[in-house]
Amino acid sequence: LHELILPIKKTMTQRLVRVLADLPSLKGLTPGGMDNKMLDALEKVDGATRLTSINLSTIHQTQQIIDREERLLSAPMLQTITTLKHHSQNNPAEQRVHETLANNPDLLPELHTLHYTRGLNPKALRKYVEEYPKSFARLSTLKISNLVLSHRSEQTDTLWATFTAIALPPSIT
Repeated sequence: LHELILPIKKTMTQRLVRVLADLPSLKGLTPGGMDNKMLDALEKVDGATRLTSINLSTIHQTQQIIDREERLLSAPMLQTITTLKHHSQNNPAEQRVHETLANNPDLLPELHTLHYTRGLNPKALRKYVEEYPKSFARLSTLKISNLVLSHRSEQTDTLWATFTAIALPPSIT
């Protein structure tokens, strides 16, 4: 098993978290739904995994949990992550991920790539870069799978100008 993608309605059980932590081949994880039991399980597992990628595109759709993003990103099992994936529209969960990374530079020490997997909102990216520069300063790669500038042609020039005017940190090449 190289990658596990759980649907939003499924949360990882404590047993599944332990099994995943012992899989030497597992590189990518999309955790699906989250609850306190899952976060508790992630916090208890030693950091001996080989995970390199986590897709957090589902966390904005799960129930509200106090300090959810900080608990998730500080889990020992996830400290080998090099690539963080998001959908990127402009949602509070994604904003909290950037805030958590900016305020806790020791989390995810191997992180170097931010990958937007769906239609990137240039205004949201500009907002995140401006509000959380420390979150982006630790990155060397910004990967965008699908840049959606507009569904209406009159907005395309404005959104393209917004996108090209984003002052990315020098670390991102």
